[in-house]
Amino acid sequence: MSIFRRAWLYITRKRSRSIMLLIIMILTAVFTMLGLVIKSSTDKEIDNLRKSLCSSFNLSINEENKSLWTMEYGEQGQAYEIYTGSRITTDITKRITETNYVTNCLIYSLVSVWFDLELRSGNYVNWYQRYKEHPEEIPFDLPLDYYQVNSQVTDLYGCSESERYEPFRIGAFELSQGRHIIKDDQYKTIISTALAERNNLSIGDTITAEARDVTYTYGGDPNKIIGEPMKLEIVGIFNINFKQEAAYLTSASTGETNIFTFEKVFAENMIFCDLYSVQQMLTTIYDYKDYPSEEITTYNDATFFVDDPKNLDAAIAEVKALDEIQPEYFTIEPDDAAYRASAEPLKNLSTFSTVLIVTVIIACIVLLGLLMNMWTKGRKREMGILLSMGVKKRNIVMQQLLECIILALLALILAIVISGLFADSFGRFAEKIMTPTTTTSEMYEVESVYHKPVINKVSTDPVDLEYGLTVQNILIVAAVVMGSTAGSVLVTSRNVLKMKPKDVLSSM
Repeated sequence: MSIFRRAWLYITRKRSRSIMLLIIMILTAVFTMLGLVIKSSTDKEIDNLRKSLCSSFNLSINEENKSLWTMEYGEQGQAYEIYTGSRITTDITKRITETNYVTNCLIYSLVSVWFDLELRSGNYVNWYQRYKEHPEEIPFDLPLDYYQVNSQVTDLYGCSESERYEPFRIGAFELSQGRHIIKDDQYKTIISTALAERNNLSIGDTITAEARDVTYTYGGDPNKIIGEPMKLEIVGIFNINFKQEAAYLTSASTGETNIFTFEKVFAENMIFCDLYSVQQMLTTIYDYKDYPSEEITTYNDATFFVDDPKNLDAAIAEVKALDEIQPEYFTIEPDDAAYRASAEPLKNLSTFSTVLIVTVIIACIVLLGLLMNMWTKGRKREMGILLSMGVKKRNIVMQQLLECIILALLALILAIVISGLFADSFGRFAEKIMTPTTTTSEMYEVESVYHKPVINKVSTDPVDLEYGLTVQNILIVAAVVMGSTAGSVLVTSRNVLKMKPKDVLSSM
């Protein structure tokens, strides 16, 4: 009788054993296959995120080096720190963009100016309303106009290309009308939808920016304009994809609760313009205050973009080797905060699938080993008879292997069908338990750093991956099922087959 016939007869006659083994193989194959489907989908999406969000690095002045800062005192005795080290210049940015892998550069500069706009109300509006009713409470002998003027002061962000500014790159801001600021623009601006609606503005309208003496001089004249007002044409309007809550402070003595967020900290009050315009404004202010004129064309930080994320480390290493980039003055860090936040839930999902795969494989190996060992001992009589009839040991092993292979092939076919039907449902289930449910507003947080908004992406977009079987997944599962089964057969049959036929039969 052939090996195949004996194997088939054993499978059909020992139905309970065969069915139990088949179920174990099907469960192993299905869960391993589903785990691989999830892992391959998440790993692919993580790679896509890396390519889109991890392709830049930041060059900044070294603020940690305290030897580069000196204390200065204003006219009224107020103390403030002045940076005395090297800054980022246009020559440095040009030199870096000429290195290998670097394709573009984003530089920006900002200045606090007054606008003929109604901003989102903050701390200064609150103080103005309070001191208007109770002028005797105004501190430091400041005029009431000080608070009214400052309620219309916000930062003007001059940048070379607004679409490369981080809030736009991470999806916190999204252009809804018009266009972005580009390199050759002059006297152009983009504002938020909320600001446009509050002031009844649209594309093509102009807004006025003025430098006020009070903004740059402690106790200065709130109504004194430095230089000439600047007209900026609105060329774009952007949506803000999150809701920013104001901070409130309750007085311990009076119990009054007042808004604590300054107007310029609200994201909807951020106004972008071209780099030329902000430098013109800075020139006016620096001439008025007798500041060094060379600081107008220097920057505290800049962002550089590389041609491919895989070249990011090489690009950073090449920039660090430049003579102009001295570590005591500058720091260079990968711009990957958005990538880390976006990839974290996906990495959790990938880890879940890996744990699932490893757990199922280990459980399969242990369970098959125990069952095969038990069943092999129960087949001593059969094996002893076959040995006494002159059947070679390797043929007996081949028969047992063939029995398992037939069942494994059947299990794989059924597993492919089951996994194909439930891959998407199981993937959605895994997404639900392993990724946080967040609204668009919860994806971002705003910090106030030196009274300026810093927007961070703290979670990913809702995970919505495509799940499907691949040939690679099927081959891996086939190797796992076949390998664990074959290994169990070889290990458990070895102890019996090393005995002589008489010893096998007499041990029963």
